[in-house]
Amino acid sequence: TASTAPYQVSWSAPSTGSYALSAVATDLAGNSTTDDDTTVSYDETPPSLTVSAPTNGSVFGSTSVGVNGSASDANDVQSVEVRYVGGSWYTASGTTSWSYTLSVPAGDRTIAVRATDVFGNYSETTRSVTILSAPGSINATSINDAVSDRIDVSWSSVPGSGITYHLYGRKSGDSYAELV
Repeated sequence: TASTAPYQVSWSAPSTGSYALSAVATDLAGNSTTDDDTTVSYDETPPSLTVSAPTNGSVFGSTSVGVNGSASDANDVQSVEVRYVGGSWYTASGTTSWSYTLSVPAGDRTIAVRATDVFGNYSETTRSVTILSAPGSINATSINDAVSDRIDVSWSSVPGSGITYHLYGRKSGDSYAELV
C-alpha cells in the first residue's frame, strides 16, 4: 500500500515464475479503479548447458578448436560465449544449438563456455585440452667428412608441448635407420 505520490511499492517475488500484478487506486470517498493485469516474470534459474566438443582431455595438433553444444532455458537463452581461460569471451553462433571455432595458444589450456538467459542468470563449464605446438625448426649442419666424421644437429620446441624428435640416417645405398 502506498499513500503518497508518486505511488510506488516494491515487491519481491516469492519464487521463480510468472505473476499477474494489478493496481487498485481508491480515493477518500471510497471510489476505486483497477488497472489491467500486468504479467511479470521472475527467474533465478540458470540455463542448462551441454558442451559436446571438445571432450575433457582432448589433444589438438592445431590452434583452431571447434567448440559446440546446446543450451536451454525456460525463458530463452540470450547468449553463449566461449574462451580459453586467460583470453577474451567470444559470442558463439546460435544459442540452443551453438558453435564457435576458437583460436587457442599451444600448451595445456582450459576452455570455458558460458550460457546466459534473458534475466542474466548464467551457467559455466570448462574443458581441459592440450594444444600441441608445431615441431620446432631443425637445422642440420654437415662438416666435410674428409675432415671430420661429426654432424651437428640442433632443434627446438615449446617446453611441455609433448613433441619428440627422432634422428634417422643412412649410408648411401642403405635404408634409413634411427640413430637416436
